[in-house]
Amino acid sequence: MLKAPKTFKSNPVLLLGLILPVGLVLQILGFHDLRHDDAYITYRYGQNLAMGQGLVFNPGERIMGSTSPAHCLLAGLLYLGLGKDNLMSVMSSIGCIGWTAQAAASYFLFRRAIGPGLALFLALCILAGLSGSASWVALETNLVVAMTLWAFWFSGKSRWTETAVLCALAGLMRPDAFLLPFLFAVPCFRELKRKATKPALIFLALCIPWLIFSFIYYGSPIPQSAVAKVQTATFTKYLSHVIQHPIAETLFEPDQAWHIVAGWLIFATGAASLIIRDRRRWTLVAYGILHLAAYAFLRPPPPHTWHLYPGVVVFSMMALSSITCLSLLKVPQPAARIVAASGLMLIIGFTTSRTFDFANAHKDEYWFGARDRAYRGIAEYLTENAEPRDRVATNEIGTVGYYSRLPVYDLGDLVTRRTEMHPEDLRWIMLDKNALRDTGGRTPVHVSQSGPFTAVLFEK
Repeated sequence: MLKAPKTFKSNPVLLLGLILPVGLVLQILGFHDLRHDDAYITYRYGQNLAMGQGLVFNPGERIMGSTSPAHCLLAGLLYLGLGKDNLMSVMSSIGCIGWTAQAAASYFLFRRAIGPGLALFLALCILAGLSGSASWVALETNLVVAMTLWAFWFSGKSRWTETAVLCALAGLMRPDAFLLPFLFAVPCFRELKRKATKPALIFLALCIPWLIFSFIYYGSPIPQSAVAKVQTATFTKYLSHVIQHPIAETLFEPDQAWHIVAGWLIFATGAASLIIRDRRRWTLVAYGILHLAAYAFLRPPPPHTWHLYPGVVVFSMMALSSITCLSLLKVPQPAARIVAASGLMLIIGFTTSRTFDFANAHKDEYWFGARDRAYRGIAEYLTENAEPRDRVATNEIGTVGYYSRLPVYDLGDLVTRRTEMHPEDLRWIMLDKNALRDTGGRTPVHVSQSGPFTAVLFEK
């Protein structure tokens, strides 16, 4: 086993406890103002709930267009105290807390297998953003992965009650986390036998109320957004995306076939090394593979890369843990320690630099700050010129719906259905520049541009 440098050997938990708050503060400073249009869908549900109009996107239309009921409820609760303008920064900051919680969980998950020093390095890499966590702080993504990783830790300690609670909360935060109970069921029943009914009942008690409510309120527990997104890409295209994305996000851009083979060999080496040293962690490896395989079946639009984030986190942790295989080689221990420490410090340095660059750039990037400002410009125009019941049709609904408070017809079918279009109240059509095709000879009434992003508004 590789020995950790003396600095970390003394008390790595104390060092982690000192580093994590500093990392969290830096994350919040860098990304509290990150905006994501899909996150505004959740915020709009919370907004309407807080204003007494129900858990809906459009008042009076019971369609669940968010895949995160727990995030909607959290947004609604915070909206009561924060109001419209402050909610987004707090929600992004909460996403940063989820990101930091992932780093803490990764330390405890890997400490036994690779030693406390190397586990600390691994946690720092996650904290620095190796898995691309910064891009998704406005969404529920970081929170659900934090709950998932801590569920793995509690299960490894045979603390099945806590595991059941986290599995339920993670599933309510995002339904793909319901893969977890299938992984934990066998070891739980093997250890507890008849007593396993207790964590099972706790899990069901937390999940069933939402299922009953969604059946009664929406008519189905399956979100309309999931129905609209499922299998929109071909199997071949999405499978290629699933295979390449974790490598591109964590290691390098795979330009050639051997890059892909090398990336997955690194993953396999780390996964095998982890399981050999700590057999309880096979469920973590299985979860990463099953999660990616499930999305290869579901095949949502490939640009929505946050769907794959849980699998990417597992991939990145396995890739990092592969460095522990140096201990299996007949290399003098000092040399092994130098190579290991240098390699990990290089990774931390590169990752930190990449995350720092994104912290400075996201305010003007196409899919983040630039898009947000352009859509808010459209929302301001609509607030000044539209009637309260005018409906606006758009291909991206979150920001405009949240700020304008107008009824929205979703051209992407996430929060409305095509069969339920209301032509009598559809007055406005908003498209981003890339979505402009046949405008029917209409002349834009307002153009909102921010840097590289342009949004165009038409009046029907």
